Amino acid sequence: MPDDDSRRLSPEEIEQLLAEADRLCELGLYDAAFALDLRAAEGGDARARTHLGWYYENGLGTTRDTDKAFYWYSLAAGQDYAEAQYILTQFYDHDSDEYRRLLRAAAINGSPAAMTDYGLGLSGSNPSEAFVWFLRAADHEYAQADFCLALAFDKGSGTPKDPKAAFIHFKKAYDNGYAPAAVDLALHYERGAGTSADEAEAVRIMSLAAEKGDSTAQFHLGRMIENGIGGLDADLPEALAWYRRSADNGNSTAMTALASKLIDGIDIEANIPAGIALLEEAVEAGGTDAMIKLGECFENGTGVNINPKKALTLYGMAAEKGNPAAFAYVGACFEYGIAVSKDLRRAAAMYRRGAELNDPSALYRLALLYERGAGMRDDEKEAFRLMSRAAELGNEEAIFSLAGYYEDGVGTRIDSRKAFALYEQAVDLGKPEAYAYLGYYYENGIVAPKDLNMAIELYRAGLENEDPYAARRLGDMLLHGRGIEQDTDEGLHLLHIAADDGDDVAMLILGDIYYRGRHLPADRTEAKKWYRLAADAGNEDAEERLEELY
Repeated sequence: MPDDDSRRLSPEEIEQLLAEADRLCELGLYDAAFALDLRAAEGGDARARTHLGWYYENGLGTTRDTDKAFYWYSLAAGQDYAEAQYILTQFYDHDSDEYRRLLRAAAINGSPAAMTDYGLGLSGSNPSEAFVWFLRAADHEYAQADFCLALAFDKGSGTPKDPKAAFIHFKKAYDNGYAPAAVDLALHYERGAGTSADEAEAVRIMSLAAEKGDSTAQFHLGRMIENGIGGLDADLPEALAWYRRSADNGNSTAMTALASKLIDGIDIEANIPAGIALLEEAVEAGGTDAMIKLGECFENGTGVNINPKKALTLYGMAAEKGNPAAFAYVGACFEYGIAVSKDLRRAAAMYRRGAELNDPSALYRLALLYERGAGMRDDEKEAFRLMSRAAELGNEEAIFSLAGYYEDGVGTRIDSRKAFALYEQAVDLGKPEAYAYLGYYYENGIVAPKDLNMAIELYRAGLENEDPYAARRLGDMLLHGRGIEQDTDEGLHLLHIAADDGDDVAMLILGDIYYRGRHLPADRTEAKKWYRLAADAGNEDAEERLEELY
């Protein structure tokens, strides 16, 4: 307990005691330091009382005694000393009122660590207030606060999105020694987000973090090595080694990446059982991407028995944990009746939740529901808006569909130039159906100069991807020798391929060929068969042909 003599120490004497105690601590002379801090603490100094708590808590300069540590910390905290208040929070359950009271008091009294933790506690319920606390803590040059600010700017949490501000704070946190900022800083350099792209610098920072054992950095370094980013030589075995190091350190993303390669046989020899086991481990570790991938395996029977209910459960688990993509999977289950009764309204609700999180697949699927008026009112303008967002996020299906919207004026005015540009983009992404649509533009000189050779090349590319529209377009050109040497047999063969794959226009053309006896002997029975098939597929011209003939 403090005594009356020590209370009469002057402020100057207390400062001298504290300074000498600090010097002795640096030399490891804790017994002597303890004695000096005890004198200052008994004199009522909050800093010294906090030091005494530290001595007792760690058993330095005195016998370890948690109760005495708590006593001295409490005395200092009662003097509104922020550091003691923050330290004292460790003695309470984080869900307790006393923990919250002490943390808030420490934050108000100027502890940057408390400000940051208090902000983190508010980030879910009140991101705007959390952002203010991060700002206050960052003003104290507290590196973790800069990291939290960077994340807020990056995600638009409590403040508008600002990639440049995010980069500045990631870099400040990293430069001030906050290791977790390394991965985000490297990714900003790699992507040129908020700064000029610098892949070499991204690799340098990621490599340092990976070597220090950061499992997320190890995963990204593997990805960089696999893809030859930043001047690295693409080296799959080395990349896989980093993926394995990351997975061994418990990184569920790396586990999922490795599992996907093993299951799909991508770049390495397929080993589906090993991949399934790795996915299960990643699910246990809380990996939401692993939940989705394992759900796909159960839905499709890949390495496991088909189990739609198990698939839906896994998709639901990922959605509950906030994985944006998971909502599209759950929505698809309701849309198509997978493991549940078909329910388009619930499907739309799931897609909306994913769309709110900017998941491109959810945006795309929701756009299609609005386009068709499935489970809701049809609204082409809303379909166009959603499809545009999905396309901006790089969704291949959305890019292709948006081209069709511009081509046909769905929810927007007809714009062949934009349609052409989107078809080009879809071709660059390898969308099978896009080749033939782009070929049609070249074949007919729409937007681009007429180029039959380019059209034929694109049709052949689509044909390699088993696209029936490409087969029909190329078949028609071969049949008439348009831009290519006429080959009736091959042309008819391709038309039959297209028709057998459900292309109603190819069915109509075959009906006309058999009816008119062009390229083949006339055969009304065969003509009627193809007209009927085309009409059943929704071709109105085929319906008219049938009415005229019969």
